[in-house]
Order: sequence, then structure tokens, then C-alpha cells
Amino acid sequence: MTKFYTSRSAVRSIKAQTASYLQSRLQPLSLLGATSSQLAPAFALHHQSKNTSGNIQINYLTAKGESVTYTHCVTKTDTLGNERVLSVDENFNRIRFSPQHISQYNPKGKYTQPEGSGTHIYFTALYQVFINPKTKTHSSNFDRIYVVEGEFKAWTMCLAGLPTVAISGISSGTIAYDANGNTRKEVRENELIPFFALKSAEFKPDLQAF
Repeated sequence: MTKFYTSRSAVRSIKAQTASYLQSRLQPLSLLGATSSQLAPAFALHHQSKNTSGNIQINYLTAKGESVTYTHCVTKTDTLGNERVLSVDENFNRIRFSPQHISQYNPKGKYTQPEGSGTHIYFTALYQVFINPKTKTHSSNFDRIYVVEGEFKAWTMCLAGLPTVAISGISSGTIAYDANGNTRKEVRENELIPFFALKSAEFKPDLQAF
């Protein structure tokens, strides 16, 4: 069998190329005053083994600085051959595809996340800039909170002194109900209801609690 080896210089070149997109997205935040201590827990190269194009992993923290988690089911086979369905908690994050990845694979969107992981409020920038005693650079009494679409925008706002959280889509910050108390998700899953007609809405629990 023929084996192929990659030189150390080639490996370093691949790593540098892979990290370049992350560096290019974080540089503007650094110029706005973000410190490495603030950014390090928030962004990383996606850990996927085939991530050679620099896709960015955006980590989600709660307003208390804890990892945001979601629960999904996995099927495992025990030593007797019996299948068991287990609930597993995983840390939630979103992936921002690099331009190289988009050009090469043409995904449906610029972002992706684990299937079935739901939508979550992005508190990471607000926590790191305003709350975390080890990294905070701004102060606020939080009498006004801004909500934007997109994590990088939230960082820009927070670094400008405006407490901001981010949502992943225009309807991701609230739970909407129709006149019968059905949520948008329930209506989409019910073939007997032809469309969703908004009657009321409320902030998602974690945002409402904050």
C-alpha cells in the first residue's frame, strides 16, 4: 500500500489558510476594542475533521456565562445487542461557512447548526462585554436591550456600549401564537390548519427572564 505524507511546512500552510477566515472576521471586532479574552470563548474553528476551508464555530453562552445546551436522542446497542434510545445533552453552536466552503459546496445558506437543536438567544457578546467580571469592558443598567439578527452584529453593538443580544432569524426571538393558542411550529406540523395567523407573541423564556 502506498502511503502519502504531508510535510510540516505544508501542514502549517493548511492551518494558516484554515484560520485566515476566522482571523478576518475577528479583526474588525478587535479594532473596535474586543480583547482576546472576550473573543476566545466565543469563536473557534469548527472542529469538523474536514474543515479545511475555515468554517467558524460560534459558541453560545447564557446570560450567566454557561454553555447553551440542547437535548437530542441517540440509539445505542448494549452488550446484549439490545437497542436503547438515550437522551444526550450537547453544547449548542452555529457554524458560519467560509466563502471558500460556500463556493466549493454551495450550501443552502451561510449558516448551519445541528439538526433539531432549536433556536436560541445569543447572549455571548453581552455577557463577555457587560457581565463577565473577568472580561467586561463596559457597564450598563440594562434598562434598554437591543435585539439584532446575527452574532457578529451583536458584538459590534456591544463594543459600541449598547447591550445587544442576537437572534438567528427574524422570528427566532419570540414564541408566536394564533387565536387558538397554537404556536407557529404546531401549525406547520398540522396539515389541517392551512396557514398561521398571528394573534399574539411573547419573548422566548431565556430572553424574557433576562
